[in-house]
Amino acid sequence: LMELIKLLPVKVDSEGKTVFMEARVREAAQRRKEPCVLDLTPSNVRDYEQGRLSLLHRDVEGILERHQAEYFVSRLECARIRSGFEMREELINYKKALYLLYQEGMRVEKDLRQLTALCHCPIVASESRQQKVDKGA
Repeated sequence: LMELIKLLPVKVDSEGKTVFMEARVREAAQRRKEPCVLDLTPSNVRDYEQGRLSLLHRDVEGILERHQAEYFVSRLECARIRSGFEMREELINYKKALYLLYQEGMRVEKDLRQLTALCHCPIVASESRQQKVDKGA
């Protein structure tokens, strides 16, 4: 991964801090007519697309030179990044399926509560009541 990081367009400012080439990132976002990732904050994170490998490819291709982007993407493939994104997608689908099952269970539970309120009768007769029924029969 370190060799991929070396490909990123960075420069060092006068204070020795590593600075990403902000202009390239902003230009790429402007071309796509999207908010710039450099302006991301916890309060606006939902305004950004996320979670797809194609987004990573698009961003890399928008910032790096073509040959660097191709190399970067090929190294991502070697690092099995695709399988990580696929696993993420499967987990999200699993979570959605479980949530739907939970919602259906809650509906069934509500229906059962309403039915028990309407048809309130003991499921098993008490012994004393059962004995009265037996004596009367």
